[in-house]
Formats: sequence, structure tokens, C-alpha cells
Amino acid sequence: MERIEPVAPVDEHRFPGVVYGPGPWKALSIGWLRAGPQGLAAVPPGPVIGTGTFGVQPFPGPLRLIRVRTPYRDDPLRVRFNGFQRKSDGVDQGPFAVVAECEALGGPAPGARVLIGADRDDMPYVLGVLADQRQPAKNPADPAEQPSDPQRPSCA
Repeated sequence: MERIEPVAPVDEHRFPGVVYGPGPWKALSIGWLRAGPQGLAAVPPGPVIGTGTFGVQPFPGPLRLIRVRTPYRDDPLRVRFNGFQRKSDGVDQGPFAVVAECEALGGPAPGARVLIGADRDDMPYVLGVLADQRQPAKNPADPAEQPSDPQRPSCA
């Protein structure tokens, strides 16, 4: 399998996808996902345009990517086969070409294995959001994070 580079989504990107995991992660398996600056979320079916929040279910906690792989035979059926097929250059592709295997870092089920199934063309957006979750948020009030001015003497 060739390497998939993460793409940080600037705008909202909706695509067919499935989430599988224990507890609240199971409720997210609607069939469509949204990747955007707000993070990952399950959305009502259909490629709706806009940023409305009706029916949007944000992911319940941060995830750590373990690996991206092709679907395994023992993966749940909804991850392997969800009924969506795209045509690319006139060739039918499988419903979900790749699976992001993740570990829940927080939320209601820390340490749980969570699978995200999506088409190869959409997985870079999922990886981009997961990569953004790893970046610690900068606190502008923290003096340790302020860039030092070499022309100004320090008061320390």
C-alpha cells in the first residue's frame, strides 16, 4: 500500500465513511463523516453543503493513529462493506479502500480500539484532523510560549 499523506482540512469535507468502536463510538456509524477545522464528526447521510449542526455527532474524544491499512477479514462488516461505491476513471472501486486504526486517548472509553473506514481519496483529511489533535494548543497568555525579542533585555 502506498503512503497516504495527511491533509489538514481548511474547509468542511463530507464523505462516505464509517466509525466502529465500543460504547459511544458505535453510535457514530451513520455512513457519512465530516472532517474540518472543528474536527471529525458523523453527519446525516448525504453530501449536504454547508456547516449546519443538525444531526452532527462530534467524536467523543481525541484519537491516536496507530496505522492505516487495508481492511482485515476480521474487521466488522460495516467497516469492510458499507455499500458505497465510487467510480474513479471509469473503474469501480471497493467501498472502503483503507482503514485508520486508532486508539481512544480520552473521552468515555480511553484505550479503546476505534476503526475509521473511508475511501483512499478521503483518508488524507481524516489523517490531517488526527495530526492536528496531536498538536498541543498554544496558550497566548503563557510567557514560555512567547517568542523572545533579541533586542529587548530579559527581566529574568
